[in-house]
Amino acid sequence: MTRPQDAAAEVAALLQRWGHVAVSDGTHGMVVLRFAGGHETTMSIESVTTATPEHARLFEDNALMVVADRIPERVRRIYNDEGVSWWDRRGHLRLTSGPVFIDADVPAEPRPRSSAATNPLAGVVVAGVSITALSAFPNPIPGVRELARKLDASPGGVSLAAKRLIDAGLLTMDRVAAQPGLFWAVSDQWRPDWNTIEGTPTPAEGLVAVGSLAAAELGAPLAVTRDAPIELLAADRAAYRRALRSSAGHGTTRIALAPTPAVCDVHGPEATVDGHRCARPVVVAALLATDPGRGAEIIEDWEMVDRAW
Repeated sequence: MTRPQDAAAEVAALLQRWGHVAVSDGTHGMVVLRFAGGHETTMSIESVTTATPEHARLFEDNALMVVADRIPERVRRIYNDEGVSWWDRRGHLRLTSGPVFIDADVPAEPRPRSSAATNPLAGVVVAGVSITALSAFPNPIPGVRELARKLDASPGGVSLAAKRLIDAGLLTMDRVAAQPGLFWAVSDQWRPDWNTIEGTPTPAEGLVAVGSLAAAELGAPLAVTRDAPIELLAADRAAYRRALRSSAGHGTTRIALAPTPAVCDVHGPEATVDGHRCARPVVVAALLATDPGRGAEIIEDWEMVDRAW
């Protein structure tokens, strides 16, 4: 996450490249904008990784601009309705202030991946807490000791993981997933190492279906053909190896190791793909969302009660 004062300087530089006059106060995270014609405005900068509806508020007497690595389409609409200016670093700027209105594509500014030392989602325990929080939404995660048992982790490790997520604004103080921030943070972090194999593994515990076939079974608005490859996640390396050994028959399967065994907790809708239990809807959606095009569009239109995105 960029500091507000640094983000203010970036906003100033962006607008200066466009020919607008922008003077940034880097100390307080403000940017003073002076436009041709004499209009002037002072904006407070809120810098976040993934924007949420809760950021649609005003600071003091100044207008608000949200600068984020990702601003989901639903959140953009809320900001537009509330008159909040925003800059999605993936390549779009919307600024509204008095007679000034800008709504245009701008050069994308991809952010470097965080290192393990600064990434709040780094580590198996944090991944487990994150997936558990998304699956529990809108309810809080279980208590530390109960969750430690479920994740096969120490209570201290779970407590530290929850604190990291709270400090990053991805988990509320009530230990509820910050919606949709945690969802998009998990999706951005998740890059499965897929292995394509011939045949289909035997359905087994620790193996769940994801991908387009699972999404369709769970009610996502997409059409798929039955000859599409099955995509499976394995809870651990043992389940992964068993799946490879049991693969047989026709067709193609893509299989990957899950970032945490919590991904393969199937206490939810009993949908199946060729006998394999589907992962929880939020897990399937998070993987679909890794596709910035079609996948993101599908989950935006996926109607679901209490969805976490």
